Amino acid sequence: MARAATVVADAFAQRIRGILRFVRKVEDLYRRRMISENDVERAYSGAFILFYSQFETAFENLFLGLVSGRLASQQPAVKSLVKVKSDAVLRRATLGGRSYFDWFPFGAEAKRRVRGFLSRGKPFTDVTKADRSFMEEVTTLRNAIAHSSHHARKRFKDVFVEGVHLLPRQRRPAGYLRGNHMPGQSRLEFMMLQSLAVTRRLAY
Repeated sequence: MARAATVVADAFAQRIRGILRFVRKVEDLYRRRMISENDVERAYSGAFILFYSQFETAFENLFLGLVSGRLASQQPAVKSLVKVKSDAVLRRATLGGRSYFDWFPFGAEAKRRVRGFLSRGKPFTDVTKADRSFMEEVTTLRNAIAHSSHHARKRFKDVFVEGVHLLPRQRRPAGYLRGNHMPGQSRLEFMMLQSLAVTRRLAY
Protein backbone atom coordinates (compact mmCIF):
# COMPACT_ATOMS: atom_id res chain seq x y z
CA MET A 1 0.00 0.00 0.00
CA ALA A 2 1.28 3.44 -0.93
CA ARG A 3 2.42 5.75 1.84
CA ALA A 4 1.44 9.39 2.02
CA ALA A 5 3.85 11.58 0.05
CA THR A 6 4.15 13.77 3.13
CA VAL A 7 6.62 11.25 4.60
CA VAL A 8 9.28 12.77 2.31
CA ALA A 9 8.82 16.22 3.85
CA ASP A 10 8.73 14.70 7.35
CA ALA A 11 12.06 12.95 6.75
CA PHE A 12 13.56 16.16 5.36
CA ALA A 13 12.34 18.09 8.42
CA GLN A 14 14.05 15.58 10.70
CA ARG A 15 17.35 15.99 8.86
CA ILE A 16 17.05 19.77 9.03
CA ARG A 17 16.55 19.58 12.79
CA GLY A 18 19.71 17.50 13.06
CA ILE A 19 21.74 20.04 11.07
CA LEU A 20 20.41 22.89 13.20
CA ARG A 21 21.35 21.07 16.40
CA PHE A 22 24.87 20.66 15.05
CA VAL A 23 25.17 24.36 14.16
CA ARG A 24 23.90 25.41 17.59
CA LYS A 25 26.45 23.17 19.28
CA VAL A 26 29.19 24.80 17.20
CA GLU A 27 27.96 28.27 18.17
CA ASP A 28 27.96 27.20 21.82
CA LEU A 29 31.55 26.04 21.51
CA TYR A 30 32.47 29.39 20.00
CA ARG A 31 30.77 31.31 22.82
CA ARG A 32 32.79 29.24 25.28
CA ARG A 33 35.94 30.17 23.29
CA MET A 34 36.73 26.54 22.55
CA ILE A 35 36.90 27.05 18.76
CA SER A 36 37.72 29.97 16.48
CA GLU A 37 35.37 32.02 14.31
CA ASN A 38 37.01 30.46 11.26
CA ASP A 39 36.04 27.04 12.61
CA VAL A 40 32.45 28.19 13.04
CA GLU A 41 32.30 29.40 9.45
CA ARG A 42 33.73 26.11 8.19
CA ALA A 43 30.96 24.36 10.10
CA TYR A 44 28.34 26.57 8.44
CA SER A 45 29.78 25.78 5.02
CA GLY A 46 29.65 22.06 5.70
CA ALA A 47 26.15 22.32 7.17
CA PHE A 48 24.92 24.16 4.08
CA ILE A 49 26.36 21.60 1.66
CA LEU A 50 24.73 18.80 3.67
CA PHE A 51 21.42 20.66 3.71
CA TYR A 52 21.58 21.25 -0.06
CA SER A 53 22.19 17.55 -0.65
CA GLN A 54 19.22 16.66 1.54
CA PHE A 55 17.02 19.17 -0.30
CA GLU A 56 17.85 17.52 -3.61
CA THR A 57 17.34 14.08 -2.07
CA ALA A 58 13.87 15.09 -0.91
CA PHE A 59 12.94 16.10 -4.47
CA GLU A 60 14.40 12.87 -5.86
CA ASN A 61 12.64 10.67 -3.31
CA LEU A 62 9.32 12.40 -3.90
CA PHE A 63 9.66 12.08 -7.67
CA LEU A 64 10.65 8.40 -7.64
CA GLY A 65 8.02 7.58 -5.04
CA LEU A 66 5.21 9.20 -7.01
CA VAL A 67 6.30 7.68 -10.32
CA SER A 68 6.59 4.19 -8.84
CA GLY A 69 3.33 4.43 -6.91
CA ARG A 70 5.03 3.85 -3.57
CA LEU A 71 3.93 7.33 -2.54
CA ALA A 72 0.47 8.81 -2.92
CA SER A 73 -0.33 12.51 -3.16
CA GLN A 74 -3.49 14.01 -1.73
CA GLN A 75 -3.81 15.95 -4.98
CA PRO A 76 -6.03 14.03 -7.47
CA ALA A 77 -4.15 15.51 -10.46
CA VAL A 78 -0.89 13.81 -9.45
CA LYS A 79 -0.69 10.59 -11.49
CA SER A 80 2.15 8.43 -12.76
CA LEU A 81 2.34 7.84 -16.52
CA VAL A 82 4.37 4.62 -16.28
CA LYS A 83 4.34 1.29 -14.47
CA VAL A 84 7.76 0.00 -13.46
CA LYS A 85 8.22 -2.71 -10.83
CA SER A 86 12.01 -2.66 -10.57
CA ASP A 87 13.61 0.19 -8.63
CA ALA A 88 16.81 -0.19 -10.65
CA VAL A 89 14.95 0.06 -13.97
CA LEU A 90 12.94 3.03 -12.73
CA ARG A 91 16.07 4.89 -11.66
CA ARG A 92 17.83 4.22 -14.98
CA ALA A 93 14.77 5.34 -16.93
CA THR A 94 14.23 8.53 -14.96
CA LEU A 95 17.90 9.47 -15.04
CA GLY A 96 17.95 9.09 -18.83
CA GLY A 97 21.36 7.49 -18.93
CA ARG A 98 22.93 9.95 -16.52
CA SER A 99 24.43 9.00 -13.17
CA TYR A 100 23.06 12.09 -11.46
CA PHE A 101 20.36 14.65 -12.06
CA ASP A 102 20.49 18.33 -11.07
CA TRP A 103 17.13 19.33 -9.65
CA PHE A 104 18.06 22.92 -8.88
CA PRO A 105 17.41 25.45 -10.08
CA PHE A 106 14.16 23.92 -11.35
CA GLY A 107 14.48 24.82 -15.03
CA ALA A 108 13.49 23.49 -18.45
CA GLU A 109 15.41 20.21 -18.17
CA ALA A 110 13.80 19.33 -14.85
CA LYS A 111 10.36 20.20 -16.22
CA ARG A 112 10.87 17.93 -19.24
CA ARG A 113 11.91 15.14 -16.95
CA VAL A 114 8.87 15.28 -14.67
CA ARG A 115 6.44 15.69 -17.56
CA GLY A 116 7.77 12.49 -19.08
CA PHE A 117 6.78 10.43 -16.03
CA LEU A 118 3.99 12.31 -14.22
CA SER A 119 0.76 13.63 -15.70
CA ARG A 120 1.38 17.29 -16.60
CA GLY A 121 4.49 17.04 -14.44
CA LYS A 122 2.46 17.58 -11.28
CA PRO A 123 3.15 18.35 -8.50
CA PHE A 124 6.59 19.58 -9.60
CA THR A 125 5.26 21.90 -12.31
CA ASP A 126 3.36 23.69 -9.53
CA VAL A 127 6.66 25.14 -8.32
CA THR A 128 6.05 28.88 -8.23
CA LYS A 129 8.19 31.65 -9.69
CA ALA A 130 9.11 32.66 -6.14
CA ASP A 131 10.14 29.07 -5.35
CA ARG A 132 12.33 28.91 -8.47
CA SER A 133 13.96 32.22 -7.52
CA PHE A 134 14.67 30.81 -4.07
CA MET A 135 16.18 27.64 -5.58
CA GLU A 136 18.43 29.77 -7.78
CA GLU A 137 19.67 31.64 -4.72
CA VAL A 138 20.32 28.40 -2.84
CA THR A 139 22.20 27.01 -5.83
CA THR A 140 24.27 30.18 -6.12
CA LEU A 141 25.35 29.81 -2.51
CA ARG A 142 26.05 26.11 -2.94
CA ASN A 143 28.28 26.80 -5.96
CA ALA A 144 30.15 29.58 -4.15
CA ILE A 145 30.95 27.18 -1.30
CA ALA A 146 31.53 23.97 -3.23
CA HIS A 147 33.44 25.34 -6.23
CA SER A 148 34.85 28.68 -5.09
CA SER A 149 35.65 29.55 -8.72
CA HIS A 150 35.90 33.15 -9.88
CA HIS A 151 32.52 32.86 -11.60
CA ALA A 152 30.84 31.29 -8.55
CA ARG A 153 32.25 33.96 -6.20
CA LYS A 154 31.22 36.76 -8.55
CA ARG A 155 27.73 35.34 -8.85
CA PHE A 156 27.47 35.18 -5.05
CA LYS A 157 28.50 38.82 -4.74
CA ASP A 158 26.08 39.91 -7.48
CA VAL A 159 23.14 38.15 -5.84
CA PHE A 160 23.79 38.60 -2.12
CA VAL A 161 26.36 41.34 -1.54
CA GLU A 162 26.10 44.17 -4.06
CA GLY A 163 24.03 47.07 -2.77
CA VAL A 164 23.50 45.45 0.64
CA HIS A 165 25.03 46.71 3.87
CA LEU A 166 26.81 43.71 5.39
CA LEU A 167 29.53 43.25 7.97
CA PRO A 168 32.89 42.33 6.37
CA ARG A 169 32.73 38.63 7.34
CA GLN A 170 29.19 38.39 5.96
CA ARG A 171 30.41 39.34 2.51
CA ARG A 172 31.64 35.74 2.16
CA PRO A 173 29.31 32.73 1.78
CA ALA A 174 29.83 31.14 5.21
CA GLY A 175 29.68 34.45 7.04
CA TYR A 176 26.58 35.40 5.08
CA LEU A 177 24.84 32.20 6.15
CA ARG A 178 25.80 32.80 9.76
CA GLY A 179 24.39 36.32 9.76
CA ASN A 180 20.87 37.02 10.98
CA HIS A 181 17.89 36.87 8.68
CA MET A 182 15.97 38.18 11.67
CA PRO A 183 16.78 38.33 15.39
CA GLY A 184 17.34 34.80 16.63
CA GLN A 185 17.34 33.21 13.17
CA SER A 186 20.39 32.84 10.93
CA ARG A 187 20.15 33.01 7.16
CA LEU A 188 21.10 29.33 7.06
CA GLU A 189 18.12 28.42 9.25
CA PHE A 190 15.81 30.64 7.20
CA MET A 191 16.88 28.96 3.95
CA MET A 192 16.43 25.51 5.41
CA LEU A 193 12.93 26.33 6.65
CA GLN A 194 12.05 27.86 3.29
CA SER A 195 13.21 24.72 1.50
CA LEU A 196 11.11 22.62 3.84
CA ALA A 197 8.06 24.78 3.07
CA VAL A 198 8.61 24.21 -0.68
CA THR A 199 8.92 20.46 -0.13
CA ARG A 200 5.80 20.30 2.02
CA ARG A 201 3.73 22.08 -0.63
CA LEU A 202 4.84 19.58 -3.28
CA ALA A 203 4.44 16.55 -1.04
CA TYR A 204 0.93 17.47 0.09
